[in-house]
Amino acid sequence: MKPSLTTMAQKLTRARVQLLLAQPFFGTLSLRLKLVPGDLPTMATDGARIVYNPAFVGELKPAELEGTLAHEVMHCALGHQCRRGERDPRLWNEAADLAINPILISNG
Repeated sequence: MKPSLTTMAQKLTRARVQLLLAQPFFGTLSLRLKLVPGDLPTMATDGARIVYNPAFVGELKPAELEGTLAHEVMHCALGHQCRRGERDPRLWNEAADLAINPILISNG
């Protein structure tokens, strides 16, 4: 059964509120990004939006969704979308993930 966009929007809103309460830095930044459903495997950001796959969001536990939102927020906070230049997009994203994930882990 395909998850409804309303249900996924509510799930994302709850995750942002929980992130705001537990990790105000990440939560505040997440509120600056528009949530947009899209046709991609997981989530991505362009610096203004977080594009998400509703089916992917539907499979995540609340804490996993909060962590995924924080991950996307950090791409913006670190300016990854602005700094890639002509670098290989896949390789750049992997390198950016290696920079982001230790920050998130150290913040719980």
